[in-house]
Amino acid sequence: MVRFSLRALPAILVILAVAAAACGGDAAQDFPSVEPTAIIIAQAFGSKSAEDEQARLDARLPGRLTEPRVYHTANLLNDGRVLVTGGRGRQGSGGGYTTPPGETVEIFDPETGDWTVSTPMLSARENHRAVLLRDGTVLVTGGLGIVSYPISTLIFDPTTEEWIEKPAMNSGRSSHTATVLDDGRVLVAGGKIAFYLETAEIFDPATDTWGETGPLSTKKAWHRATLLPDGRVLVTGGKRAGLQAMAEVEIFEPAAGNWSQLAQMSTARSAHTANLLPDGRVLVVGGFGVDKDPIDSAEVFDPVAGTWSSAGTLQKARAYHTATSLPDGKVLVVGGLGEFTMTEVYDPNTGAWSVAAELSQARNEHTAQRLEDGSVMITGGFEGGQDGRRSDSVELYDIASGTWITVGPSPVVE
Repeated sequence: MVRFSLRALPAILVILAVAAAACGGDAAQDFPSVEPTAIIIAQAFGSKSAEDEQARLDARLPGRLTEPRVYHTANLLNDGRVLVTGGRGRQGSGGGYTTPPGETVEIFDPETGDWTVSTPMLSARENHRAVLLRDGTVLVTGGLGIVSYPISTLIFDPTTEEWIEKPAMNSGRSSHTATVLDDGRVLVAGGKIAFYLETAEIFDPATDTWGETGPLSTKKAWHRATLLPDGRVLVTGGKRAGLQAMAEVEIFEPAAGNWSQLAQMSTARSAHTANLLPDGRVLVVGGFGVDKDPIDSAEVFDPVAGTWSSAGTLQKARAYHTATSLPDGKVLVVGGLGEFTMTEVYDPNTGAWSVAAELSQARNEHTAQRLEDGSVMITGGFEGGQDGRRSDSVELYDIASGTWITVGPSPVVE
């Protein structure tokens, strides 16, 4: 069902209407059918009229996002629901960057198989980071706002669906990394504003304070951070001014609060993925190379030996893709910049890649979140290239059958 709570937006008008009847579809065997329900719309200052918003929601198909999204975040909550925040939403018919970052929030409930609109963030943002804290709340940091890079820090409480503003970071930043450390603190590193950053800072949820820590060895954004089994944080690749991709690797020691450089990757890359494997190694996949084109190579870091080795070659060069660790230890790689729907799986036991089932549509800058049952949920993203339409579609990878299921019926294009 789709509903707006009165908390969802600053209200000046409330209209009660009836949602469109639910549509059937192949996903009905996996998710309950969605019944027609009342929708309460709270109109925001400066927004479209409640009638326009009502018409848009009436036209929405059950199971799909309440609006298209790119540059958003998705987090699995402790109760099994999925929280999606911010990004860029609706656009004109020509696609592209026609709308500013948004503050909207929605939650997927696997029991109903549909999304509900939740309380919006206190400030709009895209390319931000969101991490689940030990107490079950979600910390949102950084991003690009409507007119600036917000330094404000937000925490979402899933039990009340309310946002709480916490002390600000020392610096705004987007396309950074945010990593929950073993002691529950959150390390935020790098990113960019009008320039690239090497600064790092740590948020302590126990005291609601930010503290600066040692800086990265080089300024960077679109890098990746991976928490290792020994509690250290491995940072790989990224880009900086004048350099599209970097091979540099460094590691953060939480006890000392400093960084040290390690052996470089064999291939420079940015906007790649990095996944912790069951044996403690780290798999790095794809990204943009120094020539600004997506690359098809993968490599593995062994933190014990401190060395890199090849992890084979992808069938498709990928950047702006996702990589999700599956319950059996394999890694599912989805999407990327380009017009292809092929997905691939890496098996760390054999070191081999295999082609998996195809998506219903090409996409990049989407999110991938593993659910409690082990399935993988893909939300939003650009359809094909970055000049493509922003998608509101949701697909679910079923690990038992190895197939993709569209959550909610797909639209019919005449």
